[in-house]
Amino acid sequence: MGSHSVDDLTGQVAAIDKSQSVVEFSLDGRILDANENFCRLSGYSRKFLIGKHHRIFVEPAMRASAEDRRFWDKLGRGEFDAGIYKRLAADGREMWLQATYNPLLDTYGRPFKVVKYATDITEEHERTAELDGQIAAIRKAQLVAEFDLDGNVLTANDNFLRTFGYRMEELHGTHHRRLVAPMDRENAEYQRFWEKLGQGEYDAGCYPRVSKSGRTVWLQATYNPIFDCNGRPFKVIKYATDVTEQTVATRTLQDAVLKLSAALRTSAANAKEASNMAQDASEVALRGGQVMDEVIESMREVKESAEVISSIVNVIDDIAFQTNLLALNASIEAAWAGEQGKGFAGVANEVRALAQRSADSAKEVRDRISNSVEQVGVNAQRVAAAGETMFEIVGSVERVTGKLGEIRNASLAQSAGMHALHAVVARLPHAHNDHAA
Repeated sequence: MGSHSVDDLTGQVAAIDKSQSVVEFSLDGRILDANENFCRLSGYSRKFLIGKHHRIFVEPAMRASAEDRRFWDKLGRGEFDAGIYKRLAADGREMWLQATYNPLLDTYGRPFKVVKYATDITEEHERTAELDGQIAAIRKAQLVAEFDLDGNVLTANDNFLRTFGYRMEELHGTHHRRLVAPMDRENAEYQRFWEKLGQGEYDAGCYPRVSKSGRTVWLQATYNPIFDCNGRPFKVIKYATDVTEQTVATRTLQDAVLKLSAALRTSAANAKEASNMAQDASEVALRGGQVMDEVIESMREVKESAEVISSIVNVIDDIAFQTNLLALNASIEAAWAGEQGKGFAGVANEVRALAQRSADSAKEVRDRISNSVEQVGVNAQRVAAAGETMFEIVGSVERVTGKLGEIRNASLAQSAGMHALHAVVARLPHAHNDHAA
């Protein structure tokens, strides 16, 4: 081998020794040498390691296991081993190594030692394990399905299959539209949905889907394009939660709130109308009360006039009485006068007759006026009582009007509250943002 080749090999070994952790073992697993990188990584000194068995890096349960024996038997036969290995450092912490165990062969093709080249991937492995754990937890708790960029089903977990009532062999290779309502399968929105995902844009929302039995299933879901190492999308993963019960309940509540709000608005309008009618009735009753006052006043005036007329009738009656006396005296004087008084006696008799009729008429007028005054008094009392009742009605109507106003204000306040509640319900994730896609 030329000096150039030796230098090349020496340089390669030096580069490997500089960038990787390197350990040399005998065929039975005892440490022959370890470079500085490995000592720094494991926390052991080179002096301590030389002569120790490889098993010091292995978990106690594995040190005397058949698997460990087979591992070294394989290397002793000259067969290499490569993979990700969990090893223990001096302080007991775990080291995850991407490593190869390489048997070196002598000029006769026989293995004489094993060289291990390793890279510490502990941080990467722990991050990967955490991500794997998170994904496993998501798959355990949620409905998960995978699609190609055209929308064909690649796989689905048990939660997804159980929710939709399918077996995996029934869904595999079929298009996503199988899970969509027939009326939405060919519309433009659905076509744009898959075009968007194919361009690497995710989509999220509350989606109505259809199970095998035709039942509507509401899903709160995300459709997530997955990218390859070149940044190009190559499939779509859907993570979803079945929110059918919550969505139905929310929509039922929303409808109930709308109906109640409408009923309250109607109640407020009816209360306002009733209040206006009561106000009109109050005004009518008030005017009626005023008319009653006027009637009572007229009755009082009629009574006073009747009393005046009665007084005049009494005067007429007195005059008739005096006239009757005078006529009687005149008749007596005429009788004394004899033949000369006959003509005068006839006139006196006529006067006395007229006086009597006047007295009779005055008596009749007085009786009628007396009855009228009595009736006016009774009617005046009745009108007065009616007036008091009317004013009581006015007071009651005014109180009713006030109560109706309170009812209307309460109805308006409740309607406003229902409107606010409806706005809150409408902002819930299951109440809107429905996607046909």
